[in-house]
Amino acid sequence: MVERSNLIVLDEPTNHLDYKSKKVLQKAIDEFQGTVVIVSHDIDFLKPITNKVLELKDTSAKLFYGGIEYYLFKRKELFDEKIDKSGPADNQGMSKKEQKRIDAANRQQKLADTKNLKEEITVLEKKIQDYEADKSRLEVELSGTDVYQNPEIAKTKTIEYDEVKRNLDTTYASWTEKTIELENIESQFKS
Repeated sequence: MVERSNLIVLDEPTNHLDYKSKKVLQKAIDEFQGTVVIVSHDIDFLKPITNKVLELKDTSAKLFYGGIEYYLFKRKELFDEKIDKSGPADNQGMSKKEQKRIDAANRQQKLADTKNLKEEITVLEKKIQDYEADKSRLEVELSGTDVYQNPEIAKTKTIEYDEVKRNLDTTYASWTEKTIELENIESQFKS
């Protein structure tokens, strides 16, 4: 803070931007000669302009060198690795039969606790896929000259795009919340 430096901090900069304005902002950020810190859930906006992702979680921070797609890939990979790892159980004098019974009960409880969450996550992922497809389609339509030659169509398409974008952001937020909830439940059943 004491040194003079080229630093811009943007918090959810695309919340109220249409497609064209978002592209202008991406270009400006790309041409900026300093450092830009962006807090955003807009993955499409971040894809072409990020080269590092800082994940702040609980009381820790983890830096991923690479774009947003690399971060999402690594986060899924780390999540999958965490689920796969299960150390040997601490028997503390239990018989094998007792340990098997406890393990079976834990598996049943884990299944009961996570089944609905996994179904909800699957539904959210389908919605995200549909919203992403709608968003891409609308971006192509909005970039066409015929849309901008007719102000009424341009206005309608922009409103539709904003609605899809809002729905996509809300669905991403729900997906993140449910995924973290699932992760927390599954971590409780680790040996």
